[in-house]
Amino acid sequence: MTETWKEHCPVDEEESPVERQAWHGGWKYRKERGPGTPKMEVAAEMAGDPDLLKVWLQGYAAADNHFADSGSNSFRP
Repeated sequence: MTETWKEHCPVDEEESPVERQAWHGGWKYRKERGPGTPKMEVAAEMAGDPDLLKVWLQGYAAADNHFADSGSNSFRP
């Protein structure tokens, strides 16, 4: 399952490692907490930097779509 987020992440590791980490953070948050939109304050805090909020939310949305398409909205440890 570790490879799954890497397959979906559009951010290049060498070009933008900080953005890639933020994207992965959004994916991981959704994976661990299940479906449901996070509060913006929580998302901003999890992103760690206001400039990375958009990328974090993109990772979250990608994970949400992935888990919904797989037929499971449950948590995936």
